[in-house]
Amino acid sequence: MIVKVVDLQDGLKRLCELVEWRAKSVPNGPASAVGHFEGQHRGFFLVTTSSTTCTHESTYPTFPISYIIDPDSIFKTTMQRVSLSSIFHGLECAEHLQERFAAMHCAEIAANLLTRPQERIQLVEQLQRDAIVLQNMLRETHSRLNQLSLISSLPPEILGIIFSCSAELDQPRASYTSAPGSLGWVRLTHVCKAWRDICIATPSLWAYSLGRLPRAVLVFLERAGEHVPLRFYLSQDWDTWITGHRSIAGRSGSHVDLLNVTKEFCSRSKRIINLELHFPLAHLASPIERALRTHDFGALKHLRVRTSPLYTTADQVHAPLVLRNLQTLEFTGFFMPIVAPSLISLTLQGISVRLNSQKLYDAIQAGAYLEAIILVGLDNVALSELRERPVISLPRLVYLHVALPSSGQEVDTFVKKLDVPRTVQIDIRRTDMGAVEDYAVIQTMFKATDIEGEETALEFVGDSLNLCRLPRQRRWRRVKTSINFGNMNNLAYRLPMLQLGPYLKKVARLTISPLFYATASDWERILALLPAVETLELTARGTSMRPLPFAGIFNALSRCFDEDAGMPLPIPLPSLAIVILDSDIEASMVSIQDIMLCLELRSFAEALPLRTICLEGYEEDLVADGLLQNMVETVVWKDT
Repeated sequence: MIVKVVDLQDGLKRLCELVEWRAKSVPNGPASAVGHFEGQHRGFFLVTTSSTTCTHESTYPTFPISYIIDPDSIFKTTMQRVSLSSIFHGLECAEHLQERFAAMHCAEIAANLLTRPQERIQLVEQLQRDAIVLQNMLRETHSRLNQLSLISSLPPEILGIIFSCSAELDQPRASYTSAPGSLGWVRLTHVCKAWRDICIATPSLWAYSLGRLPRAVLVFLERAGEHVPLRFYLSQDWDTWITGHRSIAGRSGSHVDLLNVTKEFCSRSKRIINLELHFPLAHLASPIERALRTHDFGALKHLRVRTSPLYTTADQVHAPLVLRNLQTLEFTGFFMPIVAPSLISLTLQGISVRLNSQKLYDAIQAGAYLEAIILVGLDNVALSELRERPVISLPRLVYLHVALPSSGQEVDTFVKKLDVPRTVQIDIRRTDMGAVEDYAVIQTMFKATDIEGEETALEFVGDSLNLCRLPRQRRWRRVKTSINFGNMNNLAYRLPMLQLGPYLKKVARLTISPLFYATASDWERILALLPAVETLELTARGTSMRPLPFAGIFNALSRCFDEDAGMPLPIPLPSLAIVILDSDIEASMVSIQDIMLCLELRSFAEALPLRTICLEGYEEDLVADGLLQNMVETVVWKDT
């Protein structure tokens, strides 16, 4: 039935009364009525009910109402859903809503639940209906906001590109015991239907995150389609999320899900360009290697496999697997020989067996385009065995990181077997520097990275010795070499034995944050090797431990005379012009009196006067400031 009305509120009331009457008269089916409105609210209202029980005790029943704008209206594509209760009870206005809530006397009824049960039931039902209305209004409000957003005006093709960028920056992840999960870019499908349709119609989005949410891996595979490249990721304990409980190794059928998922990605091996497998169980290494050898992974560009360390050798000796398009290779705990002529990055760490010095040499030799080599914890690799091997040319190498349980002499042998550009960064860690010969690796590193005419900075930070490119205006600091000693107490005796003169003469900045014990005589030996230093910085940054006192350094700087013979000595750091004590240096580490005594002795020895001294961690002392001004051009105190 169509009812023609003009007044909106009166018309909707009449329509609802009509629907209620028809619902009671037609007990076995839904009832409906259509109102044709004129004037400001021109259009059609459709009131329906699917409920056969319309015995509402409240004064105003609630029915779904659809408002269809007249085709001649400028909003002919807009659909609205209204609730009758929102009109009759003033839910469109927050003030009216608050007034009506106050009139309900909920607190009074709650205090007398036993004596007024019927009123409580009525109020609960009414508030539930109000909650539904408010939820619908909030949903519609968000929908309108989305429609008015500028991004909604972009064509689907542009939105697809934006969504692809979001997928790279915000990957979904399953929840761990210690870390919550996240839907990542999948949240875009929850914004609105249009965005959801775009995401579902963009296979590359789903292909980028295969396995990130293990329980949805089959859904992702389906939406990835049959043509786009795939990026497959299976994280640690992924089967726990799929089955809902942790599988027990050795139990019959405990890896059924693993076999199923392995079958899925192996059947699509030709399309996989990124494969990351993280398994905590070492015995899965053989199935992984068998899958890589059996199927065609010719398109693979990035391969990362992480397992627990293996302690058994391979069952059979296989020829190296050739992956011509592979660019990134990372093995942790797991290893299989691979030849990748296009390899850019090689990472091998935590490998106890299956890898020896010969296989390591072959893997590096096959990668003429390598830009990064990271070797960590390779227990079975004896670098000394490479002494008779030819030198490998790596003209594109940018970064070399070696953290092996080897001596400095063995690492020195390895570094000498690599012909690298002088712009390379060499980082040596966990090296045993017990013998005198072990320190030769420092000279090898300095020589390999030496650039003619380049000023450098030397850093004693913690238990590491760093050689950096000197930071200048419009030029950032870049580490050239870094070596971690573990015990630097003998460094003051070893450095003068090395032929480092040509390299240390280029050092214009010296940074010290020592964790090792050194006397004033030790620092005197070190400072004598650095004649070109202009800036001395003392800091506690870069270390997690409190550095040792700095008084010995200023004592060494002041040794300009032989106390026994009374003869002048070469001035330590003769070019020194700037001294910086960072804000984390306290008076307990070095006193103002020690600093002033050092400057007075240097001044008496006619050393170059300082241009600047920065005491960023010291409160200004007017007396000391006046004395320092006589020896230094500029004095900077805390908060000045």
